[in-house]
Amino acid sequence: MLDRLRRLASQAGPDRIHELLQQSDPVAAARWRDATSDAGRYLLGLAKWDERIGYLFEREADIRSAIERVGFWEECVEWRIATESTNRVERDGSTYRVSTECDGTYAATVRSVPLALEAGQVLFGLRRDLFYEVGWASWREESVEHEIRKPYLARISREAMHAHRNGGTAITRTTVDWLDEPGYEVVVERGCLSMTCVSPTLERARQYAGIFEAVESDITRILGWC
Repeated sequence: MLDRLRRLASQAGPDRIHELLQQSDPVAAARWRDATSDAGRYLLGLAKWDERIGYLFEREADIRSAIERVGFWEECVEWRIATESTNRVERDGSTYRVSTECDGTYAATVRSVPLALEAGQVLFGLRRDLFYEVGWASWREESVEHEIRKPYLARISREAMHAHRNGGTAITRTTVDWLDEPGYEVVVERGCLSMTCVSPTLERARQYAGIFEAVESDITRILGWC
């Protein structure tokens, strides 16, 4: 159905599709608007599985087997020279905690292994893309050379400094061994999502807090893990 709507949109335009859906099914209209937004295109693109389907089944089987044996599955992925992310799925009662760690921790608690696969792929891709878009959270803001690769991330990064902090956001002074002075720990939680990092300046911490808030809101609305 979504593919048919996209083909029609290429002929009539997405605004026309939204108008037609709004008249008959407001809920479907909202989903269409989200799917065709910059956030929807980016997040749904990250969630798309591009490998062969057999590998997907193998990966799910590996995760289930590891969880049955030791309670968690973990891998280290080198996605840039000398840069690794640690990806993990851990059973927590009837749910699964998914996390990726590299200059911060991005995590989600989901209901099933298939959702854990999707969450792990999206969170890992987000961490990788944010590096190329705005640099590490642990860099000083003035050292970052901004390069637009993903329009969605570019937009929320620009808006982040002016974002209204929500109730699930905390920025606190902290001591870390890689700084000669205290830094700032950022923790942003929304429903089943949690994103944390440490930045050397308050300005950089506020930027990443705004990015996390926007991403968590969009993931909750578009991907519906929570």
